Amino acid sequence: MRVKAALASSLAYRPRLIVLDEPFSGLDVLVREQLIESILERTPEATVFLASHDLAEIESFASHIGYLNDGNLEFVEEMPTLSERFREMEITLGEAAALPRPAGSMAEPGTNRRGGALYGFAIRCGAQPRGDSAALPAAKEVTARVLSLRSIVVALAKSARSSKGAK
Repeated sequence: MRVKAALASSLAYRPRLIVLDEPFSGLDVLVREQLIESILERTPEATVFLASHDLAEIESFASHIGYLNDGNLEFVEEMPTLSERFREMEITLGEAAALPRPAGSMAEPGTNRRGGALYGFAIRCGAQPRGDSAALPAAKEVTARVLSLRSIVVALAKSARSSKGAK
């Protein structure tokens, strides 16, 4: 109730910039939904700067995403553009073979249900990745899937952590 009262009193002034730090912490699902609706309905002309670890919640309404890594702003992008840049790739080979690890990816070899070696990783891509195996003749199957915001952030964090360890 204190969060609702604080929000209501601050929105009464019709601010042009609203800064919220972890506004969903400790709130149940219904109150979160009401909070988001209140902010979006009552401040259509305002910019809302929201810092949160609740990525699924942010993904549902954010128009732009900024990513901080060790205090450095790595990027600020529109959500649709960010979603287009990252894919989870799965490559199935006829038998186990050493694949080069793509830059900025987390290769996780395993086996798939149909036999053969399965390699999965998240990758940054400039263009729409191909969903066929033409680029990899040894591949039985290549699958590309869109990543959620949470998966993108996890992939970036793992990549940053592994590059720190390599230095």
